[in-house]
Amino acid sequence: MAGVPRVMASYLLSASVLTPILGRLGDMVGKRRIMILVLMLLLAGRVLAALAPNLGVLIVARVLQGAAGTVMPLSIGIVRDELPHDKVGVTLGLLSAILGALALVVFVVVELRVKEPLIDMRLFKIRGVWTANVVGLVFGFAMFGTFVLVPTLLQLPTVTGYGFGESVSSAGLFLLPTVLMMVVFGPVAGILVRKIGPKPPMVFGALFVTAEFVIPALNHAELWQVVVSGQLTGAGIGLAFVAMSNAIIESVPIHQTGEASSVDTIARTIGSSIGTAVIAALITSHGTSQGLPLDDAFTIGFWVCAAVAVLAIISALAAPSMSKRREQAPALGVEDLD
Repeated sequence: MAGVPRVMASYLLSASVLTPILGRLGDMVGKRRIMILVLMLLLAGRVLAALAPNLGVLIVARVLQGAAGTVMPLSIGIVRDELPHDKVGVTLGLLSAILGALALVVFVVVELRVKEPLIDMRLFKIRGVWTANVVGLVFGFAMFGTFVLVPTLLQLPTVTGYGFGESVSSAGLFLLPTVLMMVVFGPVAGILVRKIGPKPPMVFGALFVTAEFVIPALNHAELWQVVVSGQLTGAGIGLAFVAMSNAIIESVPIHQTGEASSVDTIARTIGSSIGTAVIAALITSHGTSQGLPLDDAFTIGFWVCAAVAVLAIISALAAPSMSKRREQAPALGVEDLD
């Protein structure tokens, strides 16, 4: 165990040193050549690590693997070199999303194979858990999608014909109704969960968030449409977030509460990352020569978020009812839900 810090540090130090050096070489002699070199170093490091007879050789292998830190910067450079300007934003968004997806697959595979996993993947077989996690993923996407779309639309100059010409400060004030509705509907969700279970507020929360995007997708020419959209956002988040947490708590044994709840938080974070990347890419790819997003960018962005939000409705409807949770509670080792 004493050598573990050195093995980890060797990779991090190598990546810190090699990334700027190889990135600069890519600009000088060609990104394709350096990318091939990086992949060769990574392959050599993997093979050497698998065959390492002692700690010293393993550290050398990890140093070689540190070259992998240059893959993403080189990929971004290649995309910019090879594609027209209006395609760069979308491609980079897809590239980032594919990298979040690959990392998730690797994580799941590793967790399924180790004897003492960080997260028990068997939790995802529980209906009350996976439905809540899907809702959380979608809400993360939708929430940060609106945080990109609405302030950008509000701050665009009025000469565009669709912007509202608001300052940064005043645009921020338009998000205040969202916060207020979250404060109001959070306690309401708690009362509903106690009386009828987490499924109904989770369904209504998903419906509110879907409506939040449908309204401006149909027409966002008036400020009231933006305000109403924000109110629906706050109401939906207030209802669904409380319901999701309770849905998970009521679905897992008490000793796995923290583990299951953390997974839901991770799902929301992943959704937020994907939502931000996708919506930002849409805005970037539908812009004027001056770099201003077109009106179509917002219409498409709102419709994309609305379509994604429909997945939350489907998942919430698939969640077990309160009576079903009571039936499953003894088998799952969950405490009495009454």
